[in-house]
Amino acid sequence: MSLLLDRDKETELQSHLDELTGRATLLFAVIIGFTFLSVTQIDGWLDQLLMAIDPCSNACLNLYDPARWSAVRWLSSILVAIAMSSPLILQQAWAFSHKGLLPNERKWVARWMVGGTVLTFIIAAWTLGWLLPFTFDSGHLIQSDMGLVARYDAVLMLEISLAVIWTQTVVSLAILGMAI
Repeated sequence: MSLLLDRDKETELQSHLDELTGRATLLFAVIIGFTFLSVTQIDGWLDQLLMAIDPCSNACLNLYDPARWSAVRWLSSILVAIAMSSPLILQQAWAFSHKGLLPNERKWVARWMVGGTVLTFIIAAWTLGWLLPFTFDSGHLIQSDMGLVARYDAVLMLEISLAVIWTQTVVSLAILGMAI
């Protein structure tokens, strides 16, 4: 027994899987393209982030492991590429799912998708612009009060920042997925 509305048409499961595969392939190709595009600009962006989170007034950032710098650059580029691809991701998710939704469900899902994405970007910007610099500054003050000399690993500071942003992104996707 199946429930079909007037506007519904019966389609095979394989056709849905084929459509999903095509949309996912397009998204992966676009993300890969944006990754290679953003890797050309990422050094400047990471330098700006380091200046924002650097708690020292004098030079206390060091590069202890140059090989990890390359990994941080690529991970950052992938994160930027996903952010740049988010309009296409939303459009493809909407195009895949809207056919199976009722009109009131379409409005609800569209609000959640757009609102959740905007909120995720706002939280990430707040984290990068205020929370991480505040946290690093607070830690530096505690260390300075103890009389320790500041020597920070720039790559480790960026890895911490990336881990926080990746975690926020994954949690946001999980919450949006559960809500939708």
